[in-house]
Amino acid sequence: MNKVSVQSLNECFNVSGEDFIWINDSEYEQPNANQPWNKGKKGLFKHTEETKRKYSETRKGKKVHSEEWKKHLSERMKGNKLGLNKTPTPETIKKRSEKLKGRVMSEEQKKKLSDAHKGKKLTEEHKKNIGKVNKGKKLSNDHKRKIKEANKNRKVICNVLWTIENICTKEIIQVINLSEWCRNNNLSSGTLNRTQTHTKHHKGYKIISKILVE
Repeated sequence: MNKVSVQSLNECFNVSGEDFIWINDSEYEQPNANQPWNKGKKGLFKHTEETKRKYSETRKGKKVHSEEWKKHLSERMKGNKLGLNKTPTPETIKKRSEKLKGRVMSEEQKKKLSDAHKGKKLTEEHKKNIGKVNKGKKLSNDHKRKIKEANKNRKVICNVLWTIENICTKEIIQVINLSEWCRNNNLSSGTLNRTQTHTKHHKGYKIISKILVE
């Protein structure tokens, strides 16, 4: 089909462009008809700070989902194993790390996170699952070094008197800095702390009481 006939057909059927391929005198195809107009393009549209602020104001105080809707979502997602047992690739991990570098949460964000988690209690099943996931994990030397550096300048508020019992010898020990005492005695302060409610004892030691002191 020559250019003249193609032009005539375009005018007749009110179509134009290289995306149209004529099959015969009355039919044509559009191979790229289903392609989104913005495919592969970035930075085409960006909200202004004013628009973001207005949107934020309109959403303040609104609950995203009602309890009924949350329950519906929960029931709907039960048994959905999509994404489980999948390990992110090193490239994905690196991208996430780069994206989060330099991000600092404001005091307001920290307070919101703290308030959201206050009063939450993990079920026994949840605790067991966390234990299974962390079982056998070993921290790398680099990870240990980072934790040590992060805790180096941390101030310990010593305002609690802990009373600990050695269940074997019945010895009663009172300490102020529980974390330091546990480190010196090769114990985990977190596990020892749980002996007040959940665990019977930790390596023969059990917390009897804790008292706030001035």
